Amino acid sequence: QSKMATLFKRGLSLSAIAQNMVKTPIQVYGVEGRYAAALYSAAHKQNSLSAVEKDLSKIKELYSSNTQFQEFVLNPTLKNEKKKRAIQEIAKKLGVSTDSANFLGVLAEIGRL
Repeated sequence: QSKMATLFKRGLSLSAIAQNMVKTPIQVYGVEGRYAAALYSAAHKQNSLSAVEKDLSKIKELYSSNTQFQEFVLNPTLKNEKKKRAIQEIAKKLGVSTDSANFLGVLAEIGRL
């Protein structure tokens, strides 16, 4: 796994505060806020905020324009490992960075895609 994926997973742990996460520019709440904060912190530490933003925009555009992709993301019957492999392959085809693909893979792996 990449360093960013490790930082992201570490950021999701309950002891994240003790691990000196980079504070997000705005306050975030809930489960999705924890993921956003962990991604922001990992990307900031890797100096890849701009690249991650572009990558997430590509994924958002695909989700908005492709009903097959929407159905894939929302399908609760697919095994997490299968979703992880598929989302990383999709990310690769979109030209998404390895770090962003790993982030999406982690989300799929834990059932939070």
